[in-house]
Amino acid sequence: MIKRISLSHDQAIKAVENGDFSDDITASDDAVVLVLTQSWCPQWTMMNRSIIGLGDGPEDFSLTIYVYEYDRSPHFNRFMTFKESVYRNWEVPYVRLYRKGQFVGENNAMPAGRMIEALRKAE
Repeated sequence: MIKRISLSHDQAIKAVENGDFSDDITASDDAVVLVLTQSWCPQWTMMNRSIIGLGDGPEDFSLTIYVYEYDRSPHFNRFMTFKESVYRNWEVPYVRLYRKGQFVGENNAMPAGRMIEALRKAE
């Protein structure tokens, strides 16, 4: 089963202030994906379609996908600076993968099938 949740501005700023996203997000499910992107990004549009195409998702684990379109945030510059300086990533979408609360990988514009495969291998 896939749950899709939009990160709130408060959750994003909490990550900025603490230097990373908290366990209540990263360990909230068997597998967690954080997508940090901007709404105008064509790669995000394609990735989003591939996620929708997963339907109910994998049968062997549950998955929560958190999305934050930070260009829509009142904290745009602050969050983008955090993403680029802490995670050392200047591209969108930026994807972080977690399995059972542990960081297991990162990528950009990751097709949903490849994302599921990477999460399976990380178990």
